[in-house]
Amino acid sequence: MPKIKSLPFWGLTFASCLLPVGFAQAQPELRLVVTANRTATPVNQSLAAVTVIDRETLANAQTSLLTEVLQAQAGLDISANGGYGKPSFIYLRGTASDHTLILVDGVKINSATTGTANLDDIPIDQIERIEIVRGPKSSLYGSEAIGGVIQIFRRQPKNQVQPRLQWQQGSHHTQALSAGVGGRTGKAWFDISAQHWDSQGYDVCRTQTEMAGCYTDEADADGYQRVSGRVQFGYAWSLATQVQLEASYTQGENAYDGGFSNQGHLRQTLLQMAFEHAATERWHHTLRAGRYSDQADEAKDGVFNSQFYTHREQLNWTQTYQVHPNHKLTAGVDYQQENIDSLVSYAQKSRDIWGLFAQYEGQAGAQDWQLSARYDDYDRLDQEVTGGIAWGYRFSPQLKTYLSYATAYKAPSFNELYYPNYGNAHLAAETSKSAEWGFKGALARWQWQAALYETRINDLITYDAFTQAAANVDQAKIRGLELSTQRRWLHWQLQTSLAWVDTQQKTGVYTGKELARRAPASARVDLDYYGERYRLGATVSAYQRRYEDSANQVRLGGYGVADVRASYQIRPDWHLGTRIANVFDKHYETAHYYNMPGRTWWLSLEYRPQM
Repeated sequence: MPKIKSLPFWGLTFASCLLPVGFAQAQPELRLVVTANRTATPVNQSLAAVTVIDRETLANAQTSLLTEVLQAQAGLDISANGGYGKPSFIYLRGTASDHTLILVDGVKINSATTGTANLDDIPIDQIERIEIVRGPKSSLYGSEAIGGVIQIFRRQPKNQVQPRLQWQQGSHHTQALSAGVGGRTGKAWFDISAQHWDSQGYDVCRTQTEMAGCYTDEADADGYQRVSGRVQFGYAWSLATQVQLEASYTQGENAYDGGFSNQGHLRQTLLQMAFEHAATERWHHTLRAGRYSDQADEAKDGVFNSQFYTHREQLNWTQTYQVHPNHKLTAGVDYQQENIDSLVSYAQKSRDIWGLFAQYEGQAGAQDWQLSARYDDYDRLDQEVTGGIAWGYRFSPQLKTYLSYATAYKAPSFNELYYPNYGNAHLAAETSKSAEWGFKGALARWQWQAALYETRINDLITYDAFTQAAANVDQAKIRGLELSTQRRWLHWQLQTSLAWVDTQQKTGVYTGKELARRAPASARVDLDYYGERYRLGATVSAYQRRYEDSANQVRLGGYGVADVRASYQIRPDWHLGTRIANVFDKHYETAHYYNMPGRTWWLSLEYRPQM
């Protein structure tokens, strides 16, 4: 494990985490989380490390970029190839960037070609809450869920019809305007929203020669623009039966520094239908159908040169049966069809994926447990069987511990299998085994959570210089510790979190070296003060040094940044806010040669009707 002395203020921060302090998103005892078990479960009863980011927290963050919200979470590290809208990579508990499953209202949005998702293309204004489940969940969701699952739930109105409006202005000639209206009337509900986001950006690449895809002979600002819209409609025939339809569309332009291309045009669509029915008081089932597509057209100085278009049809049927008040069975079937259309010649352009899963949850006295298993059949690939077991014990209503063990996998992407001069059609899936020991506690107005875990990953896919193609050649061992505490008292709120992760490559010439781009240690403190009509807040976060390469020869320095924010309630429904990020204008990189934003400012005006 990394040593605490590796950051100059570790001692102070660690000491603060042992105090009964709190954070801005304090989670009520009865708050439900859906992602951890694929059924609604109280957060305090979940046998996993779970974080829920609610609508209030998203609004108070005063940012339009989802990656900035996620970066604040313990155990979740993000590296970015530049600033606004540029490719970003999530490392959840030290696992690879394509080892985290990303869902939007139950629909998978990981790219079929790269395995990752473009999170900054999702407007925060459309989001109701975010659930982050750390740890393997392939036994419920299948591929990608080695490090965990992040599920984004879009707005669903709860009250009468109400409009909303937000305007933002910021550094680098950034402007954002979003508007929406939603509500319930009788048995029906709806939500309609749209957003325009435009930033001139800054020159994201600092190198003087061609390195890592960067070119600074293009000494220009690399901007980012997007337009998005969403429509949702739902109807409940009764308390037992309801249907919901949803459609969203995003179109954007991205400029960057690159030799082959330096302009990108994106289009993303998501269509979904969900039907829920309670056949009896004990038996409930959900049928969900969805389609997600993303298209990326690339050009060099205005001359079109490539296109990638992927789409995924999804169908899921889940049934839950309450055998006994303390015993529940959940089972279901998942189907996916992935398709790719590109100017690049792929040997295969489609595949079908079938998955069957089952889960049993039980409780007796102070103990509860969970058993889950899943079988997946990938077209033209091997079958995968994964499972998980978890046990929890409640010492008191305020203190609980849990132990878990699970296997997981990540199927090779289309690029890894079939991309010309790189793909290998004989690749096997990456597989993992993980164990975790966690604690959750609450006392008076403060709560805390801790987790110790170890993950071993086999058959990691990387480029093999000998075969000049992708190959299953690497193994890795990851150990980590996460701590967070939270409390609200009087007019104050405080959140502190710490994360350590020790990543080691276990095979090949780089045995014993750290995995690239993962910071071994990180810390964050958020302090907010609430007045009658105003709010003041500050954040300090720090990250230990990391390495850009597998050989650990290119070192990216550790860094610390501070942010401040303030908001004022002009009228009951009108809020004025401001935020200064990276107050001391710290220069740092999370990917070699790519500049991160320096000091930036935001000003916002929001119409938010009182509920």
